[in-house]
Amino acid sequence: ILLAPLNEQQRIADEIEAQYSRLNTWLEVMQKLHEQLPRLRASILKAAVEGRLVSQDPHDEPGVVLLQRVLDERRRRWEYDYLANLTAQGKSAPKDDKWKEKYPEPLPPDTDDLPNLPDGWTWAAIEQVGEVRLGRQRSPDKRSKDYPTKYIRAANITEQGLDLSDVLEMEFTPEEREIYRLRINDILVSEASGSPDQVGKSAIWNDEIEDCCFQNTVIRLRAPHIDSRYLLIVLKHFYQSGVMARTAGGVGINHLSASRFARLPVPLAPEKQQAAIVNEVNAKLSLIDRLEETIRVNVKRAERMRQSILKQAFEGRLVEQNPDD
Repeated sequence: ILLAPLNEQQRIADEIEAQYSRLNTWLEVMQKLHEQLPRLRASILKAAVEGRLVSQDPHDEPGVVLLQRVLDERRRRWEYDYLANLTAQGKSAPKDDKWKEKYPEPLPPDTDDLPNLPDGWTWAAIEQVGEVRLGRQRSPDKRSKDYPTKYIRAANITEQGLDLSDVLEMEFTPEEREIYRLRINDILVSEASGSPDQVGKSAIWNDEIEDCCFQNTVIRLRAPHIDSRYLLIVLKHFYQSGVMARTAGGVGINHLSASRFARLPVPLAPEKQQAAIVNEVNAKLSLIDRLEETIRVNVKRAERMRQSILKQAFEGRLVEQNPDD
């Protein structure tokens, strides 16, 4: 080994301790900042769904008008399908309108214990704004044979979005494909997990895989008349704030259940504000992502600096030499 004079050894040790101390202090600051990022993300989502992230415009069409339009379209679609089904069975159309009383009207949420919303916003049950469906059960008799089909399960839904690195296949007949096929802008929600804190992770389907279906550990929300990106923000807030965990039930395996999910109340913003909220949330979360990457890079840099300090020390370049040593 290279042996420095005793006095220089002491100066080297002191300098290493001083520089390491500064590095450690800096790393502690980076660590504390990194620990704040999840809370910062959660606060942005919370502000978004409470109407505090973008300014309100009293001229925007109120959310209650949007909701009524969605409900009217839902009823028209049900009536069309009802009559089409009669025609397919060779039956004649009803002579009066009593058949319309069979329509299953989705119930509004109980707002007694819900907080007040900004002017123009309204509360709506998830089943009011879109169609909720649980995926098809996986069983031995559904193994791929004649119609092998890729499907999404809860394991494919992460907090960062969809992970499609491991997509499985099972049997979906052509009829089942029509029911369970995913379409662009469908929202997928993890329905089951061994931990209640992991139930309710959500992501948007962007047609990443052709003719892909979903399993019964996943709930599909299809809301063609509402901005799916806005609904995803609401569901992510529910997940991070514990609403999903508190809604889930079960022993061992925690289930959100399609029925409980469908009854969750969502704050429905006016249509124009939904787009503005999405843009603002994306901009702020993108900024946090860049900050997180900067922290990661600088922490690695600090580790390299630690090695550099040692290298300089044992090459005689960290402190000055004294000929009188």
